[in-house]
Amino acid sequence: MTIDMTINIVLIVIGLLLFCFGIIIWIKKKIVLIHSYHWDNIAEEDKNPFCRLIGKGISTIGAGCLIAGVINLVTDSLWGEIAVVVGIFVGVGILIYTMVKYN
Repeated sequence: MTIDMTINIVLIVIGLLLFCFGIIIWIKKKIVLIHSYHWDNIAEEDKNPFCRLIGKGISTIGAGCLIAGVINLVTDSLWGEIAVVVGIFVGVGILIYTMVKYN
């Protein structure tokens, strides 16, 4: 097993973990998984949209990592790096928007 293959497998595992974590926050509305500040200081009526957007942001980052790892295992093109960068930028953008809107 080469170092590149190991890095790609780690990227896939991290992507799966982040994607699942985001889905749990988004679908199950588990605001307690984020930070205690949020379930103390977010208004009750804002908790559902807050969880939905935070979950989508984390899932987007995870999907970018997952797709990048799979693409890098299959091919030697630059598309894997593009996927992870786009996933991170879009996901962090969603997270920043959500934090500014609800805090």
